[in-house]
Amino acid sequence: MRHAGSFVVTMMLAALPLYACAGSTAVEEDAGPTPTDDGGTTMTSADVHAKVRDAFVAEAQWSRNYGVAALANGPDAQAAFNRLNQAEANVVEQVALLAGDARGAELAALLHARANAFADLVTSIGSKAAPAGSDPQAALDANAQQIADFFVALSPSAFPGNAGDFLKQADRAMVAGLEARAAHDDVDAVVQFDAAQVASVRFADAVGVALSSTFGSELAPATTSRLEDALDQELQLLLGDQAFWMRAYVVDQMQNQASQPELDRSVMATEDLQGIVASYFGPEISGQVQNGVHTDTVDGIAFVIALESGDQNTIDAISAQWDADADALAQYLSANVGVDQAAAQRLLRANVDRERAMIEARQSKQWDAEAANYQMVLEDRDAFAKLVATSIAAKLSH
Repeated sequence: MRHAGSFVVTMMLAALPLYACAGSTAVEEDAGPTPTDDGGTTMTSADVHAKVRDAFVAEAQWSRNYGVAALANGPDAQAAFNRLNQAEANVVEQVALLAGDARGAELAALLHARANAFADLVTSIGSKAAPAGSDPQAALDANAQQIADFFVALSPSAFPGNAGDFLKQADRAMVAGLEARAAHDDVDAVVQFDAAQVASVRFADAVGVALSSTFGSELAPATTSRLEDALDQELQLLLGDQAFWMRAYVVDQMQNQASQPELDRSVMATEDLQGIVASYFGPEISGQVQNGVHTDTVDGIAFVIALESGDQNTIDAISAQWDADADALAQYLSANVGVDQAAAQRLLRANVDRERAMIEARQSKQWDAEAANYQMVLEDRDAFAKLVATSIAAKLSH
């Protein structure tokens, strides 16, 4: 029986690099698909694609979060690095569930080295000089190729031989973004991270296709349509972008750093979301949906400002408004897009609760709690994206 990936994840987390502390908080991610009695898995091909993409996007996001914190010598760098390791452990879990623990352990070692190589490169940016006798960028490039070679060996007929270039592009854009941030070019820092995430997604998708092709006989039959799967992944990415850049705004706002580029990028994510919805429901409905998601950003900004003022009455009023706006979006989606109102309200309220908790934890310098709550924000948004995608696909099929 192949499916013992929890062992690999445990092993990887137990061997975190020196950058990671021993007292990190427990993770919230689910345990993954359940093995079946015949040695198969309840996971479908779409599940593999989604989970692998989620893990690589999380790795890109936590790489930037760690890089930004480390360049500023911030006390939150440790929590971000822990989460970077967890994202990589999630990649390992998906591989181990299908390919077995030995392969998972091999990949874990490569990703372990990747995290350390990235940390070394961030250190070199901060010091403006590479450590004597080493080239951090070359080390990261070499590691990216080793990871690509691993997947070529695992799925020789399904994984493109040049897919390692995507991972190298992601690394180089990530580094360029951190260098731009260090030079106070905040607009280019945002642009470069977008490029890094796009390249990470391309690599992740190559991995997802390779895994589902190579181990297709062990996967459960599809339960969703291609339209639903594609829409779900697109919505997850856009809703995740809105949350990621809103958090980046919060980080800079609380540190009195330039934050407008991050805020603009968060708004752009809601505009991109409008474009997706418009293709199914037209400009009027998509505009209202975009406004509802954008209001979440507005409420988050207002909450940050109120929290910094220390006026509890204002904090409570904005919190109540934030909840009411989430309920209004759930009601609108129910009436116009076919989404179950109770389910949407439950997910959106949970999301708002986590966003508030994330902001409060950052203000009180509870770095592990802040990182954990942000991760749960992303998980709530993934669930919300799936709900909306399923609802749209069902509505279009009638």
